[in-house]
Amino acid sequence: MRSKVGWVLSVLPSILLLFSGFNKVMATEEVLNGLNQFGIDPGQIKALGIAEILLTLLFLIPRTAFVGAILLTGWIGGAIFTHLRVGDAFVMQIIIGVLVWIGFGLRYFDNILPLLGLRKPIQ
Repeated sequence: MRSKVGWVLSVLPSILLLFSGFNKVMATEEVLNGLNQFGIDPGQIKALGIAEILLTLLFLIPRTAFVGAILLTGWIGGAIFTHLRVGDAFVMQIIIGVLVWIGFGLRYFDNILPLLGLRKPIQ
């Protein structure tokens, strides 16, 4: 049951991140306007979109989920800083980051407990 809830909580932020990444790759007008607000060079938009998509896919693939979660944490931290710098709301970015880690934790609950010293490793 935990694993299913974990997958749901992992897919929800992943959909938002993939949508954001594809909008960046397509260089939609609202994304370009947002980049101007944040002071980001529009020439970097496609690279940012590809990176966002790749990080999200790393998070969704079970074998690379841990690395993907760590990298997405850095990505989301950068998004929070960008929004803070211009005085924008950043609550959504925090929610996405929290969902990434709660989803990951529930997906791999039995594997995480031994790392925390709460259960002996499965032999």
